[in-house]
Amino acid sequence: CNSKQKERKGVKTMSNHNHTLLLERLHKILSQNRHVLNFEHYTPSPKHVQRMKELSTKAPHLYNNPKITPRSKWFTHEKWNHNSQMPPYHIHYREEMQKVAKYVLDAYNTTHPTFLLKNVKNAESCYRGSMRGLHGHVQIEEYACFPLYQRVFPEVD
Repeated sequence: CNSKQKERKGVKTMSNHNHTLLLERLHKILSQNRHVLNFEHYTPSPKHVQRMKELSTKAPHLYNNPKITPRSKWFTHEKWNHNSQMPPYHIHYREEMQKVAKYVLDAYNTTHPTFLLKNVKNAESCYRGSMRGLHGHVQIEEYACFPLYQRVFPEVD
């Protein structure tokens, strides 16, 4: 928060260290090309990393086996169109979150109360809309795609 924002009654402030971390993260998010199919600016969970390691031994014939075909080559693989794939459906969620980050940064950088409120409301609205869409997307994955994958590739999980 800037000094005028800190003076507002009831506004909690962050340490300078946290401000720096937040600003670095926002600028990093805003500098990324989030429209690319093979988005690489994320950290998968340890559970996902372990699952991908197991996948390479359980189903070595799958083209998206990380030991055989690295992720960067999935999208040009001859079998790419033979399987239902999720990456193309994730692009707009990354772009929407980047838009939220821009509104948050704009709110942070303004000293005008009207613009501050407008940017916070825009960030919230964009975030809520994206989460509604993401919820629907997850429902499709959980109840249609993943059960199909389990039937087609029973050796995986």
